[in-house]
Amino acid sequence: MTWLEWTVLIAASLWALLTNIQVRNAYKESTTPAIAANLIALVQMLSVVGVLVLHRTPYHLLWLFPLGYFLAFFAYHFKPLTWLAWLYGYVLACTILARWYKRDDN
Repeated sequence: MTWLEWTVLIAASLWALLTNIQVRNAYKESTTPAIAANLIALVQMLSVVGVLVLHRTPYHLLWLFPLGYFLAFFAYHFKPLTWLAWLYGYVLACTILARWYKRDDN
């Protein structure tokens, strides 16, 4: 792989990781599912993992990442996609330890 491919792969991996962390942090504050954000995070993570597992060029991430935003636009109208995004958000929310929730100790 060239240095440009490594740069694309590292930048995409960091972007996907930070998107997942941001969605997870959103669930610390709210219990309302964010279907579009869940789907974007899911597609980004699956894209990075898929490129690594299938030994494809990281340039594929340049079209796979925008695909997540496109799918998020249609997430509410296609029920299986909505269910998959909800399930991924539920998995992310389950990784939050109970002691990390903010308490109102009055």
